[in-house]
Amino acid sequence: LPHDELAQKIMRLKPVDGLVTTRQVGSAQAYLSLGLRTDGSLLMRPTLVSDARGHITFNLSLPEDARLALLDWLQINVPVDTTA
Repeated sequence: LPHDELAQKIMRLKPVDGLVTTRQVGSAQAYLSLGLRTDGSLLMRPTLVSDARGHITFNLSLPEDARLALLDWLQINVPVDTTA
């Protein structure tokens, strides 16, 4: 995934309750859906599409401390307050 595109999508996330992903990064064959919950956890759904016969998706949820560690590792600076 292009780092700049990933950073831009993460910085635009708004907190929503539930298993909602509001942003997507990647191509039609491989993409990462992203969502931010009101408790600060980051939802990630990496998807690989093989062809018209199917695809595989993993539902991942990172708690707030793991989300902040990931953002630090990726060198993405976003506000810590997730309640806005």
